[in-house]
Amino acid sequence: MRGRNKKWAKEFILEHQELIYNKNIINDKSLTLEVGIGKGDFIIANAKNNLDYLHIGVEINESIFAIAMKKIVNENIANIKLINCPAMNLLEYVNENSISKIYLNFSDPWPQNGYRKRRLVHPLHLEIFEKLIIDGGMLYFKTDNLGLFEMGIRNFKIRNYEILSESYDYQLENDDYMTEYENKFRSLNMKIYRAVVKINKENLKSWNDAIK
Repeated sequence: MRGRNKKWAKEFILEHQELIYNKNIINDKSLTLEVGIGKGDFIIANAKNNLDYLHIGVEINESIFAIAMKKIVNENIANIKLINCPAMNLLEYVNENSISKIYLNFSDPWPQNGYRKRRLVHPLHLEIFEKLIIDGGMLYFKTDNLGLFEMGIRNFKIRNYEILSESYDYQLENDDYMTEYENKFRSLNMKIYRAVVKINKENLKSWNDAIK
């Protein structure tokens, strides 16, 4: 997600370090991870409706990160923590085998072939998510981009993830929530694609046929 730089962003983030996730602090809740939280609509709704989880949100853009953080501060939500970093660096910030659920909501599709390694469903990223997630953990993938969705489905199947649902015209379910992008897309009657997969680590296969 792109956005104009906010002059107040850096200072605001520094003032609210209590919201920054620290993997060394002992936590008794199960963890979810949303990679690319945008302005925070999804993670805030998810946190409000799932109080038994600690919800970790990741966003690379500092200004967008600060906007989401400001919403969380204003609503005084206690079960959200944030990380301002690229997805490729997540192993520095999050312990392996600690995440129960991973959400990839309307990730940048990086449509140019030269940038495909930046896609969050590329093997380089999926291998990181596999290390972070617990055995049998769930990955939720939602997008408006058919090409990205098909790449994701193909790689999930190659890697032998257990596909629990695969929709090419997804209608919002009661336990799911919209991002700001999804709200816009649905208002324009655009199709939404969604897959839910389970990652059983003992069943993983090689990436020989993956889109690289």
